[in-house]
Amino acid sequence: MKGKKRILIVEDDYETGFLLTELLKLHNFDPLWAKDGAEGIEMVEKEMPDMILLDIMLPKVSGTEVLSVLKSRPRVKEIPVLMCTILNKLNEVEKCYELGASGYITKPYDPKRVIDKVRSIFEAS
Repeated sequence: MKGKKRILIVEDDYETGFLLTELLKLHNFDPLWAKDGAEGIEMVEKEMPDMILLDIMLPKVSGTEVLSVLKSRPRVKEIPVLMCTILNKLNEVEKCYELGASGYITKPYDPKRVIDKVRSIFEAS
């Protein structure tokens, strides 16, 4: 991994978004944070992040809808997307893989697992 990788967090929960932002900064990533799906789509187009951490359960536009939109756009469809979900929503993960997600992490977050997963996706790409 060369340079500081920019990661867009799409998360409506303030505490979770803040904690992920600080965790990524601590590990030398450059985090951005969108508070909902529509803002997330807009920021992806504008900022062209190296990866997206996308919450499945978002208000208005769900994470799966955001993923579907992003994977349909040639300019951004190759950006890896790591889906974020609570344990009892794992059935949603299968749908996300079908739409093109690169992986998933479960809430509550284990900081080491989050960083390990992010790094493994970067190393694989």
